[in-house]
Amino acid sequence: MLKLREYPVSVSKNLHKATRETIFRKQTNDWRDVDYTFNRIADQALRISEQDPRFQFEGDTMLYGPMTILKLTRTFPDGEAISFKMMYQQEVDEAHFVVQVLDQGIRLKTAWFPPGLLAVVPLCQESVLEFEPCLINEHFVEHIIEYMIQQKNWMEARIKLYGEPSYPGDVSPFFDE
Repeated sequence: MLKLREYPVSVSKNLHKATRETIFRKQTNDWRDVDYTFNRIADQALRISEQDPRFQFEGDTMLYGPMTILKLTRTFPDGEAISFKMMYQQEVDEAHFVVQVLDQGIRLKTAWFPPGLLAVVPLCQESVLEFEPCLINEHFVEHIIEYMIQQKNWMEARIKLYGEPSYPGDVSPFFDE
């Protein structure tokens, strides 16, 4: 496996909507749009890990794909962690993500919304973590971090109210009323 530093990261070609917020739009109608976007997300995650030492950024490239896996993790003083894992196989027109909060996770993937806006949507609705589809923009990783911290706080409040899960994978504290 190659380390992330050897993975080529492309330079952004910013497109702006009326609010002047940078978003990613379809330009080539093929896998290069997702490749470009994945590189921008990698830039954001790397920048966050360099600015905030609480976040650890790891990356690997598997040569038999080639598939790139990036992971941004934050461990809290109590030992609990949140993580955001991104997986992209070159020349494939979608990327996959896993958001892990405490011991619960949700799988996400990229999708195109009209008029060619790239968004992230959940792969299934069966999860403790509720994720609303969101556009991928210059603040995407910050949005995911905010989301993970909100979900962590919500889960900790539910655990205080209903008790610890009785076994790994037990979701009853999060759904009991």
